[in-house]
Amino acid sequence: MKTIVSAALLAVAALSSGCGLRSSEFYRDDVQKLLESKSGDVKSCYDKGLEGDKKLAGPVTVRFTVAADTGKIANPAVQGEANPALQECVVRNIEGLELQPPDVNPGDGTFTWEFSVGEAKKGAS
Repeated sequence: MKTIVSAALLAVAALSSGCGLRSSEFYRDDVQKLLESKSGDVKSCYDKGLEGDKKLAGPVTVRFTVAADTGKIANPAVQGEANPALQECVVRNIEGLELQPPDVNPGDGTFTWEFSVGEAKKGAS
């Protein structure tokens, strides 16, 4: 399994207590680490999908927002034509994750898990 993060994490400055201010690179890296923390659960989603389709493979790309006031991953939605059960499981596993501490900037981003039959490696690009 391979992961790819796109940091289209757009910044709009907002004042909020308890929030930090990250550079765009640190913001991207912190969000990537947060999402990768669920890679084991996402891999389980894929493994379950393989039980019904032994050739299940390809990318699962999720578009999401990061709320400035809470750091929560919100509105995750899979882009493209991934297996519906796999899509639902991936979204369920990342929805509500929280970037801690939250950032004063909200963000929009995408994250891709790439699945290959028989491949067990993961990495960020």
